[in-house]
Amino acid sequence: MIDDDEQFGWTTPFGEERAARNAHLDALPGRVYRDWFESLNRASMVLSGNSAQIENHLGQFVHSPIFVSELPDDFAVEAARLLHNYLASIATLRDVQRMIHRKIWPDRRQPGDQQTIWETTIWSPKIAELFGDPPVVFLVDLRNFSMHYAIPHMSMSTSWGSITNQPGGTTTMRNTVAIEPQALLDWDGWKAKGREFIESCRDGTIDIVDVIAVYSTRAREFFGWFWQQIEDSNRIEILEYRYKAMEWGHYLDVESMVTQFGPDGREVLRPRLAEARLRRAAFGTRGWRLFTQDEAGEWVVGERDPGWPSLAAGPR
Repeated sequence: MIDDDEQFGWTTPFGEERAARNAHLDALPGRVYRDWFESLNRASMVLSGNSAQIENHLGQFVHSPIFVSELPDDFAVEAARLLHNYLASIATLRDVQRMIHRKIWPDRRQPGDQQTIWETTIWSPKIAELFGDPPVVFLVDLRNFSMHYAIPHMSMSTSWGSITNQPGGTTTMRNTVAIEPQALLDWDGWKAKGREFIESCRDGTIDIVDVIAVYSTRAREFFGWFWQQIEDSNRIEILEYRYKAMEWGHYLDVESMVTQFGPDGREVLRPRLAEARLRRAAFGTRGWRLFTQDEAGEWVVGERDPGWPSLAAGPR
């Protein structure tokens, strides 16, 4: 759809208001937090997508009754590719999180020190809590191994075991995807806990499916914790931007429905217009109230922000 301003070269009252609203939103201190949240979401979705892909791929064998001899020839190569992508996205999410927290809490421990006070007092203890046990440390180190040394070789196997451990008892088939531990120990980049985990499996194999499942669960928990840390760091400015942007967005939703009406469009779009109006009414107008501090230092909702006047009840 060509906007009136672009088509005729002059500014309509609606065009002026749109420019003013967008400029107001872009100037808000909470605007940058929206960008950070979006960066976090993108990195998290990449990790989640890679996690789902490798789990689905390996699950075709691990959770099926087929024998290892029935796997396609490229199964192991595809598994290695997906593991590489998964490990790379672990580092990407961690780097995005580190970039954000160093901007929000920039104070360094010492002049010239890369680490911040928040990083050493809040971030690192949480990392140790969720990612400090040997299997998880191993997987994080495996990322460095695969990026800087070699892509690990994965092997598939089908084994049989007794359920009751008694002669003549029922047996069950088990499919596994694993990494041979001995081949990993030639690299000298393992942290103590990662090497400890490898050596504990030296006489067998490392079940990569279980390790990925553990890490993915911890990563989701850490992501939620870190997101909440950002929310709590500057809640007033974050909410001001969020509420104003949402209020403006609901108004534009209604506006866009109306501008699509043509000779035959009104009846078609009427239900969608009603839904858009209901969403706007349910949200209300919280975005144009100022947050101020009272004498006790408590934040309270104050008067209407003069830079954000109330929007029209209906579309133009």
